[in-house]
Amino acid sequence: MHNIPARYQHMFALRNLTPDKYEETGELNCLPSTESVKPLFTSLQDSLRKELTNLSKNIKNSSKEKQSYLPIALLLNKLSRHAASNRKDDNPVVFLLNPSNPLPGDFLDTKVQPDMVARICTTKQLDKYISDLSEARKERYKRLPQLGDFRPAWGQSLAPLEIKKRESGEEQIANYLDVNKVYRVDLSYVIGLAGRKSGFNLFALSPCVMQRSNERYPWDDFLMLLRYIVGLYNCHEAKDPNMEFLPIASQAWICRVDDQKYLVFPFMATRGLGRSTWVAAGVSLNDDTSVVIKVSWVDIRVRHDEGEMYDLIGDIPGLMQLHKFWPPPNVENVKGGNIERRKCYLVTNSIGLPLSKCRSLSEFLTVMLEVCD
Repeated sequence: MHNIPARYQHMFALRNLTPDKYEETGELNCLPSTESVKPLFTSLQDSLRKELTNLSKNIKNSSKEKQSYLPIALLLNKLSRHAASNRKDDNPVVFLLNPSNPLPGDFLDTKVQPDMVARICTTKQLDKYISDLSEARKERYKRLPQLGDFRPAWGQSLAPLEIKKRESGEEQIANYLDVNKVYRVDLSYVIGLAGRKSGFNLFALSPCVMQRSNERYPWDDFLMLLRYIVGLYNCHEAKDPNMEFLPIASQAWICRVDDQKYLVFPFMATRGLGRSTWVAAGVSLNDDTSVVIKVSWVDIRVRHDEGEMYDLIGDIPGLMQLHKFWPPPNVENVKGGNIERRKCYLVTNSIGLPLSKCRSLSEFLTVMLEVCD
C-alpha cells in the first residue's frame, strides 16, 4: 500500500460487506417516492420512450456482458438528461463506462474497478457523452468512448454500477459501495446498481445500514430507473457543504470547520458500517498552522462526545491536543434500523504520542493516572 504509514496499514485490509450484511427491503429508504417522480415519467415523449424501449430490448438480447454496456449507458444517460432538463438542473448526473481502468485517487490502494461510475458534470459534457455513445452504437459496439480527463477521481464518483451477464454482482457492488463511501467523505450515503440481462437491483450504504431491494426490476421499468437517477441527484444535493474535493492530488480536500478553512490530505479511513472514521492531515488556510482532522459519524446515544472527553482530560504531555470539536449544523443525521448517527469534526494540532513511547512502567502508569484524574 503506497504512501500509507506502516502503523496504519492493518486498518486498510479489505473488509468486504458480504450479502449477509444486507437488509432486505421492498424499496430503499433513500429513494424518492413514486408520486414525486411520476411527473418525470409521464412527461417522457413518445419518441424518447420508443428509443428507451429499444435500448432495454438490446440489453435483454445481449449475448455477452460487454455488449450490454453501451445500451445500459445510453438508457441511463438519456433518462438523466430528461430528468435534468425537467428539473432545470445545470449539473446533471452522467453515467460513464469504466471497463478496464481503476479510478485515480485510490490512496487506500483498493484497486477496485466498477464497470460504470456516476459523477456530476455539465449539460454540455452530458450531451457530448451521449453523442459519443450513440456513435459507438452505430459501429456495433466495436469500441467504447474514451474518457480522457473526463474520467473522475474517486473523490468525484457519485455512485458505482456493476454489470454482469447472469450473475447478481451483489458482492462486488457491496465492495464498490464501501470504497465509494470511504472516498466520498462528503456524502451521507451511496446508492449502487447491479445489473444483468434480466434486470437490475438497487443497493444503498450509509454509516447506519446497508440495504438491497428484494425485487429485480426490468430494464423497461423507466419509472424505477428515474427514481434511482433522481435519488442520485438528491444524494449530491445533500452532500456536506463544508467539504470540497480538489482534483490536484491523490486526494485533497478543503474542509470548513465553523469559521476556519483547512487544506487536508487523508491518510486513514475505516470501512464498513459504523463510525466511518476518516482522518486527514494538513494546514489551516487562515494561519498556516498544522492540523489533523478526524471526521466520523457518531451514535447520538453516546453519553459523552469526544470534545467533552478531551475537555475533561485537559492538557497532558504527549496526549493529542484538541483544537475544535464541531458537529456541523448544516448536515442531517443518518438513520437506519434503530441507530441514528450525526457527523462530527474533531480538529487537533497534533495526533499525540503512542503509548509505546513511554520509556518505563512508571511513566506509563503516570500517564494513565493523569488521564483517570
